[in-house]
Amino acid sequence: MPGLVLGRPVRGENFFDRETERRQIWTRLRDGNNLLLLAPRRVGKTSLLYHLQRSAWEEGWLSAYVSVADARDEIGFVDRVVRALACQKDGKQVLEKLRGGPWRRHLEKVRGAIDEVSIAEFGVKLRELPPQEWRGLAEELKRALLTLRRPWLILLDEVPIFITNLLRSDPTAARAREFLTAFRDLRQGSAEQDEDPIHWILAGSIGLDSLARRHRMVDTINDCTPYELGPFTEETAHAFLTVLGASAGLSLSEEVRARLCERAEWLIPHHLQILVAALRDRCEDTGETPTVDLVDAAFETVLGHAYRTYFDHWSVRLEEELGAPDDGYARQVLNVTARDPEGAPAAALSQALAGQVAEVERREETLAWLLDVLARDGYLMNVEGRWRFRSPLLRGYWLRRFTL
Repeated sequence: MPGLVLGRPVRGENFFDRETERRQIWTRLRDGNNLLLLAPRRVGKTSLLYHLQRSAWEEGWLSAYVSVADARDEIGFVDRVVRALACQKDGKQVLEKLRGGPWRRHLEKVRGAIDEVSIAEFGVKLRELPPQEWRGLAEELKRALLTLRRPWLILLDEVPIFITNLLRSDPTAARAREFLTAFRDLRQGSAEQDEDPIHWILAGSIGLDSLARRHRMVDTINDCTPYELGPFTEETAHAFLTVLGASAGLSLSEEVRARLCERAEWLIPHHLQILVAALRDRCEDTGETPTVDLVDAAFETVLGHAYRTYFDHWSVRLEEELGAPDDGYARQVLNVTARDPEGAPAAALSQALAGQVAEVERREETLAWLLDVLARDGYLMNVEGRWRFRSPLLRGYWLRRFTL
């Protein structure tokens, strides 16, 4: 039964539903596809990746979940994969093969005798290698994975953040393109292979497709089949709220659940959990049972200072993922959009950027890209020609935090 786990991905019994999504993803993987998992933040992307990794054994696959958010260069990327494999029983066998053979010529270039290096020390030695050696390491790692003669699923999380790190080191995008091209070649395998048994899911808090379009690198990910992960359906949200309420000691009537869905509007697990947590606190304070009025009070509580930490990351990540000056442009767009509950037309948003981006063609191109990113990331959506916040909770936070 899912509990009130706030602010972090969930595992085990706290993971709820997504049966259709899991079935569709495994069907695509068994068909031989690599996947590009597209999901706005807080929809439950990482939780789904955890579940896919945990259930891979039941599907007859070996697997590893890898977050590359903090990888600063190409060797760091390989290092994160190695560390993830080191946590898997079969992955350790692979690394032992590498230590005894193919990687010896790489790792003997740096300090320490390779035969005495533990699995945990692999990363230390890897980071001493020049970044350009990553491709040889990756190719030999893949060949070692193939020796186990079972299909592998590698779930790579936060790939766009890693690519953004490469773009910052080389704003021309040449380095990022070179990496993505080589990585695509690695995923596609060789002409000698009838079918590559290693499959990849590439995911991130921002859309890799949007990032690739921005820098004209879409061809480097065209081997990956897009799969979009959205919010719960209303039926699933009601079922989720029923079991969530039970775990919190609350009996949520159909009327109360409907009001929770109405106030959340964007039916993602994280926002529903936040509202139920605030509702539970209200009920404990008053001794009342949940009502529609208490749901409305809980909504206002969530927009208060005490809950700000659950939303501050929406602001912080703009700087981390977009960088200057694009993060400033994005904030201006969000500020204008937040002030009107009906949202703003693109023309108004363009005018809002006129003081920062004077040249019209460049401004329109920048705005189009920003709106694509902000929609992909779960900030905004377009409704009948007006851009508005996808979530009333996020709009309320943004309005009170940055515009009042």
